[in-house]
Amino acid sequence: MPHPENPLSHVHNPEVIGNTRLFLFDLYDTAVDLNGTIKKGITGLDATIDGVLFARRWREQYSQLLDAFQDGKIPWLDLDTLMRRGLEEVLPEFNLADAPSETKDKLIDAWYHPEPWPDTKNALERLRKKGYTMATMSNATLTMQREIAKTIGIDFDYYFSSDAVEAYKQNIRMFQQAFGQGFGTHEITMVANWLGDLKTAASANIGFNTAYVYRSKDPSEADFEADIAARDLTELADVFGA
Repeated sequence: MPHPENPLSHVHNPEVIGNTRLFLFDLYDTAVDLNGTIKKGITGLDATIDGVLFARRWREQYSQLLDAFQDGKIPWLDLDTLMRRGLEEVLPEFNLADAPSETKDKLIDAWYHPEPWPDTKNALERLRKKGYTMATMSNATLTMQREIAKTIGIDFDYYFSSDAVEAYKQNIRMFQQAFGQGFGTHEITMVANWLGDLKTAASANIGFNTAYVYRSKDPSEADFEADIAARDLTELADVFGA
């Protein structure tokens, strides 16, 4: 039954369900609530600041830097560096240009220890108990990913990170990290709240299955439909019989 607010048609491809052996999970927004954690962090420091706006502006600044790298305008910088630079850009907008390093560190911690969505841990544990191999596929550095996994309370079998290949999604080098792990491409399913990531994962150069998890984010690619569409990770686990 489709989620009433899900902008995608509800799809459960039985062939994908039967073939999948390895899940690749996006982390930020799909498994953890980065914006909510940033909001809580900034309002905890100053309740007069609009936490929703702060989180949006910080991520916009980070995204602009990421785009600059993708366009060849700046050299490779890992996500930790990009989000720190983004923070420095956005702080003056909120009269925090002179914030002490301790304040900045508290805000940066949101990227290392974002709060998991309420369904995340249980759903991932169910899939692991079902026998699926579990991996991450995230722009976060390996160190950041391991800290996120600790926060969720589950260890992944593989961590595929941007710093390992000096590339970001949606560069195909990110997804190619999952090659050579003993799985056919038809046995690998990418799980994300980002349709752009899923579109690349499903492209001819990669050929993974795709599962879209709806986290109240409007689709960015209207011309792409995932193999699986679920309202949350709990439903994803249900669909795969976990």
